[in-house]
Amino acid sequence: MKRTVQPPWELAEVSVSGREVAPIPEAAEPATGYLYGVDFHRRPTGLHDARILASLTGMHPLVALEIMDSGGLHHNRARIATLPPEIRAKAEMLLEYSVQVARRRIPERRVLKTKEALAEYLILKYYSPDQEVAGALYLDCREGLICDKVFYRGTLTRGILEPRTLFKAGLLVGATSLVIFHSHPTGMPVPSAEDLVMTRRLAEVGKLVGIHVKDHFVLGNLGRWVSLVSKGAW
Repeated sequence: MKRTVQPPWELAEVSVSGREVAPIPEAAEPATGYLYGVDFHRRPTGLHDARILASLTGMHPLVALEIMDSGGLHHNRARIATLPPEIRAKAEMLLEYSVQVARRRIPERRVLKTKEALAEYLILKYYSPDQEVAGALYLDCREGLICDKVFYRGTLTRGILEPRTLFKAGLLVGATSLVIFHSHPTGMPVPSAEDLVMTRRLAEVGKLVGIHVKDHFVLGNLGRWVSLVSKGAW
């Protein structure tokens, strides 16, 4: 019988309690056999992924091993940019293909009832090491995904989600609940005091307009994330 390897999102979640934020844990190893794009860390059988990466791109096996052991192609864009042009082009093509494969795993109207399902969706689709991204997922009465929208992308300043824009989009698509998200390009998904204040404000507005703010996810690298609601942050 083929054993299904479950993604260890719970192990990757950062602990948050009330207004206090616990220090981020030590870097976690990517799960054996679990898909981050198409970047596997180490497989129990078959070729090591670093050897596959080296074979496909022509990079030195030790460089490929270093990249795979530090989070895969997605989390090593800066290192890829320093490679020789021919190798860099192949690595970038493989990276783009991995992102497309990952996003095809997310079907339309997928039911996202658990925080693990929500975190997986958001990290696969929106985490970026290059810029902060902020937006929302809009859900129907059965917690199926209607659509998702990005309201901010940037690198220098924090984007604030305005209630008017956020809830107007939800009303137009008939959403009954929404999930806020934003990424931390630094890789550490530790919510700030500003994040907590903004989320509480949006939750109160949601009660008035009839769209429940289900959660707010902060996304980090290597599959790390924080769910503010489940950790009692408000």
